[in-house]
Amino acid sequence: LRAILQLLEERQLPGLEEEVENIEDCAILKKGSLKKFSHAVGRPIWKVKYVEVRQGHFSYYEDSAADSNAARKTIPLSKCACQKVRKRGAFVFELLPDNSPRRLF
Repeated sequence: LRAILQLLEERQLPGLEEEVENIEDCAILKKGSLKKFSHAVGRPIWKVKYVEVRQGHFSYYEDSAADSNAARKTIPLSKCACQKVRKRGAFVFELLPDNSPRRLF
C-alpha cells in the first residue's frame, strides 16, 4: 500500500506525467499478487489478481501470472485517485479512475 501511494505522489514530478505509447517498454517497478474486491452473483468476494506497477500505470491480470494470453486491464495513474480504505485487520486501497467504477485491492 505504501509503495502505490508513493508512486502516485511521484507522478507529480516533472517528466513523469507523460503518457507512454507502449506499456511494455516501461520497466516493472513492483509486481505480485493482490486480492481485488468483486461482486459475484450479489455476494462480495476477494479474487486473487496478478498486479504490475510500471511508470504511470497499474495493470492487473485475471490469471495468476502475466503471460501473452492473459487479459490485462490497465489503469493510467495520471487519471486516477488512490486512497486508503479502513478495513479491520487488512491493508486495503481503492483506485478511482476518471469515469470508471472504483476498484478495491
